Amino acid sequence: MSLSKKKKFADLYEVKEKIHRGSAGVVNECYSKLYDKKYAVKIIKRDDETDEQVLHEVAIMNQLNHDNLVGVVDYYEEDDFHYIVMELMDGGDVFDRIIDLNNYTEKDARDLAKILLGSVEYMHKSGVVHRDIKPQNLLLESKESNCAIKVGDFGFAKIVHTPKSLTSRCGTPSYVAPEILKNQPYDQSCDMWSVGVVLYVMLCGYTPFMEENQEKMFERIKLGDWKFDSDDWSHISREAKALIKGLMNTNVDKRLTASAALKSKWITSLTDQYLSDRDLTSTMRLIKDKRPRLKDLTMVFKDFSTKVKTELDTIVSNTIDHSRKATISAASVIRTASHPSKGDLK
Repeated sequence: MSLSKKKKFADLYEVKEKIHRGSAGVVNECYSKLYDKKYAVKIIKRDDETDEQVLHEVAIMNQLNHDNLVGVVDYYEEDDFHYIVMELMDGGDVFDRIIDLNNYTEKDARDLAKILLGSVEYMHKSGVVHRDIKPQNLLLESKESNCAIKVGDFGFAKIVHTPKSLTSRCGTPSYVAPEILKNQPYDQSCDMWSVGVVLYVMLCGYTPFMEENQEKMFERIKLGDWKFDSDDWSHISREAKALIKGLMNTNVDKRLTASAALKSKWITSLTDQYLSDRDLTSTMRLIKDKRPRLKDLTMVFKDFSTKVKTELDTIVSNTIDHSRKATISAASVIRTASHPSKGDLK
């Protein structure tokens, strides 16, 4: 079904090279023939399961409007594929930014953390849980801009209507929260565990659960079996470590929220100069050396074999047809807001 004056995606866009694979489909660069501009497009093959998932993803992206979240530009639902057109983020991910820095310090890590926490706080206050927070989803708009970092890939995102109401297992193994692995009902707090893991990696260069065996890794995550190795963490401020401890708390009720994390001493009390003096060059080298291994640990998983396959939130009670109508309506709004009028093109 075409959503733009009965034109199909291929009539208005030309697909270019593959950028990466997202949680549910391939992401390519694309070119708008009408507006002479490059975008990214997520292409997802249609079936009953992905129909509902994609409609949710587009509706959520349309609902969110934040400088540090990747925005949706256009959407097409056709016979065989869904096409989600988004802002093009062609500067790599946060790992690329760290590796490209001439000098990497704890201040740089805090600057990145502020952006991430601000984005997550906005999502959570909007009733959205991302469920796949990881460095590879912290994307750079370009290689030239140091500040244009945005959270992307909303393939696993959900609206949370009631606390602790989600039950499906999804995410990325080395960043997933313990309550998800334990099949316990959860909510936005699972993102905060993932944020803690991201900060851990950004400060020391490796994940807290480096295991060759995935089941063993999952057992360690469920137990909260991790530590700060003194050889790698002795030069990191105690305030940074305190924040990570607060985020990576297996007790969900005691885990820090995004708002609380933004008020932590590491974020608010330490001067830029103090953190600039804490060199993380060794961390930058580790990230560069372990990059292939870190990528191996970020393959997403989604387990549909469990008894708790169905989400307990009310969004599932809506039919796909209702979701499609809402998303199609939203798509026309997206198109109007994202593209200039013909008069503006002159």
